Amino acid sequence: MARRSNTHRSPWEDRFTSPTVDSLMGALEPEIVEVAGMLREALGTEHGLQERLEWCGVPWKWSLTYRAAGADVLAYVVPNPESPTVVFRLTHEQFNALPLRKLSRHVREGLAPTRLVAGICWPEWRFQSSTQAQDLIELFGLLHSLAPSEV
Repeated sequence: MARRSNTHRSPWEDRFTSPTVDSLMGALEPEIVEVAGMLREALGTEHGLQERLEWCGVPWKWSLTYRAAGADVLAYVVPNPESPTVVFRLTHEQFNALPLRKLSRHVREGLAPTRLVAGICWPEWRFQSSTQAQDLIELFGLLHSLAPSEV
C-alpha cells in the first residue's frame, strides 16, 4: 500500500489548487505584505498594468503578473514565503540604456547576474523593505520611459 505524504504545501506551491491573492499574501510576513502592496499599487495603479494571478511554473509558481492590455508580461511579483521576489522584463536596449552608476546597490546587484536570452532578460530582486520597493518602483518607471511603446 502506498504511503501518503503528510507534507503541507503553501498556497504558493500548490499547482493544483488555485489560491487567492489574499491567501498568498497571508503566507508572507506582515511587513513583507506591506512592501508587496507598494509594488502591486505601483505596477497596477500607477503604471496602469493589469494584475493577474497565474501559475508560472518553477521557480515562480503562483505569481502576480503585470502586463499592458494585449502585451507580454512586463513584471512578476513572486510571493514566495521564503524569498519574496519581483522580476522585470528588460529588452537588451533597455538594459544597455540603464544609468548603472545612478542606480541603488540593491538594483545593481539584481541586474549583475542577469543573462540575455533572445534579446530579453529577467532580473530578479528579493524585497524586504519599503526602501528596496521604492528603488524597484523607480527602476520600473525608468524602464517605462526607456521603452514607452512596450509598457
